[in-house]
Amino acid sequence: MDGRRSNGNINESCGRNQDHTCTGYFNRPGGRFEPSCPCRKYRARLLKALADPTRLRILSLLSRHEGEVCVFEIVESFTLEQPTISHHLRILRDAGLVDCRKRGLWAYYYVRREALSRAQDVINGLA
Repeated sequence: MDGRRSNGNINESCGRNQDHTCTGYFNRPGGRFEPSCPCRKYRARLLKALADPTRLRILSLLSRHEGEVCVFEIVESFTLEQPTISHHLRILRDAGLVDCRKRGLWAYYYVRREALSRAQDVINGLA
């Protein structure tokens, strides 16, 4: 595979076709680890999303709930304004860590558990 996008489904972790298996990191001489596919952008976006204290608090809040949490409840849990919370939620959604369902005027957010597992793998791959 040459890494170009096709009309097929795209693997969200690296942007290649779903047939591509991302190998993550491989061991280099001297014990160095380096990315072995273009997933670097995905990993950078994921780590950037996790690098903010507010986003970590939002993730923690959502993780404590088994189901979905209304954006109104998220905003009430912080001293920040609604546009700021929406900005942080967008970054978390772009990183694939959370998603939402809209019902009427409200959006209900939830944690994507499989994405948290991938995040843990990315972080463990740095060690």
